[in-house]
Amino acid sequence: MKTVCILGNFDFGNDTCSGQIIKTRMIAEEIGKRIQEVTLSDTAGGLKFLLKLPYIIFTLLIKHKNIIILPAQNGIHIIPLFLVGLNVFFRRKLHYVVIGGWLPDFLQQYWHLRIILKGIDVIYVETDKMKKRISKIGLSNTLVMPNCKSLNILTPKEVEAHDNKDKNSFPLKLCTFSRVMKEKGIEDAVHAVIQCNTELGFEAFSLDIFGKIINSEHIWFDNLMKNVPKYISYGGQIGYTESTDKLRTYYMLLFPTYYSGEGHAGTLIDALASGLPVIATDWHDNTTIITDGETGFITPIKDAKRMAQKLIYIYNNPELIHKMRYNCIEKAQDYVPDKIITILINELKK
Repeated sequence: MKTVCILGNFDFGNDTCSGQIIKTRMIAEEIGKRIQEVTLSDTAGGLKFLLKLPYIIFTLLIKHKNIIILPAQNGIHIIPLFLVGLNVFFRRKLHYVVIGGWLPDFLQQYWHLRIILKGIDVIYVETDKMKKRISKIGLSNTLVMPNCKSLNILTPKEVEAHDNKDKNSFPLKLCTFSRVMKEKGIEDAVHAVIQCNTELGFEAFSLDIFGKIINSEHIWFDNLMKNVPKYISYGGQIGYTESTDKLRTYYMLLFPTYYSGEGHAGTLIDALASGLPVIATDWHDNTTIITDGETGFITPIKDAKRMAQKLIYIYNNPELIHKMRYNCIEKAQDYVPDKIITILINELKK
């Protein structure tokens, strides 16, 4: 009998930037380094996969001591139901790794899922806030396992070189790095940079927008970009293995999100590893990663004016960014997979 099976959306054969798929693959890779007997089962495939799901889960339960699932919002309605139901006959240890911050609100809406998830041995959530919220609705089988990413963290020497390059080099390059959708605050970032430059009277900052444009948001984004100044542009997608190489060339990252499903945002970990201070909104768990005045700045949601004021403050106090860069790469060490995945490995070995 094998030790572990991981059931999740790996989307094998495709190059993707989806946070769900990236984290699923990363967890599988890290577990594989420590446990030899690991089976990967891909949930990609839509209806074809769903028709086979009862048989797949039955087979996995026969052959494995531990089953790890990483379902998104669609899969959570079905995968835990079959898994918990069939496990009555097998008594395997079930693990659910939550990706993102959407689960507490989701469980408030779908009460029957609370009953099903009580049959999961351990639910791994990304933050203490999520754990507390889920506990309040009757689920005590949770552990906090923060988000993590396999990244090349900048060295202090590289940070110093970055700083020397930025001195008196205008416009200072800003970027966003997330799915391109309104709730990620992209429009607020655009308006903040325009307002800042207008008040300063010259192009102090530029803005490059990176990320996949969500299908339903194409019209909104096209309309947004029609009349923006030349110092604001869309840069396409960045491969998840290339994030630090690209982001390290920027001055700061803007993350004005108010996305309802935001969790322990991987974008912020990318920024820290790249020595990139962040202006982030006071939303969900951003403040557990970004400390105001140390690794970046926190502003209210949907407030482009406050973000513009913060950019003007940064322009007038550039020495702050130098110190923050070192704080960022130091903080990035907290999210190294080798540390974080140990939480899950310890449970698999019990």
